[in-house]
Amino acid sequence: MSVTRAVTRGFGRGLGALSVALWMWLVNLLLAVPASLVVGEALRESIGASKVHEALRRGLDLDWLGELLHDAEGIVSTFRSSLVGPGPILDNLELWFRGELFEQPMLLVATGALFALVWVLLLGGAIDRLARPSGVAGLVGLLPRGLHYFSRLLRLTVLTGVLYYFLYRLSRFLFPWLEERLREVTAESTVLLWNLAVAAFVLLVFALVDMAGDYARIAIVLEERRSSLLALASGAAFVLRSPVKTLAVYLLLSAPAWAVMALWAATAPGAGPATTVNIALAFLAAQLYLVAKIVLRLVLLAGEMTVFEESRRANPGR
Repeated sequence: MSVTRAVTRGFGRGLGALSVALWMWLVNLLLAVPASLVVGEALRESIGASKVHEALRRGLDLDWLGELLHDAEGIVSTFRSSLVGPGPILDNLELWFRGELFEQPMLLVATGALFALVWVLLLGGAIDRLARPSGVAGLVGLLPRGLHYFSRLLRLTVLTGVLYYFLYRLSRFLFPWLEERLREVTAESTVLLWNLAVAAFVLLVFALVDMAGDYARIAIVLEERRSSLLALASGAAFVLRSPVKTLAVYLLLSAPAWAVMALWAATAPGAGPATTVNIALAFLAAQLYLVAKIVLRLVLLAGEMTVFEESRRANPGR
């Protein structure tokens, strides 16, 4: 199979599962409601009957926000000015890089863990639907199939999480180590090239781990694998047997997701006048962005599934 064909079929199968993506988005949106209600109630009490709401209608009042955060606790303390525009993307990247993701308020961490569990549940049903498009449609078909694979995919998630952690620790070691080795180097171009080389190496290892996890998920669903550990080993072996093809499909189908993220970072609505129309448009834009991310995730899985299926037909003994 050519890479072009895998990419084309990936888009065809992924976009054909748009209803699955919409159900996944809706479930995730409903999960966010309790936390949003907590923050909303705190904001209502802070604003109260004061004249602050008049200033907030014209834009973000930094003085009011400073007073709110001074006494804020728990999840309310995360209501920062960086929540608008591209801020959430940059904040999340910084939390990952600095290793502070689990140092957030307990309710936020618990909500994130719940999101992860539900995502594992829905992903199993989504992969099954990509493999068998004629199955039962809607949430009625998505949840039972997701439950069927849930325990295996959850164990796989834990295993890949351990690999991601070691990769994170490797990254945290390599860059300070490189800085120490280049301390006496005076040519900035040399320092830049070495840092880019190390960054490229870390990203390559990340891609390999990510691909191994994806092919393991696909193997669990398509081949009814019972052992998550053996499925991960099989996924890693599959990637290493065809590194050029698997990496090419991965990069080509990941590029649209990165492009959508960059577009959102450049055009996301800021803290402008709080009219009903502006609020509605900002909410709609954010939800469209989330739906696009889910759809493109399914497109990637569909492309990888196409490569896996063709390889299995060509090499039935493996």
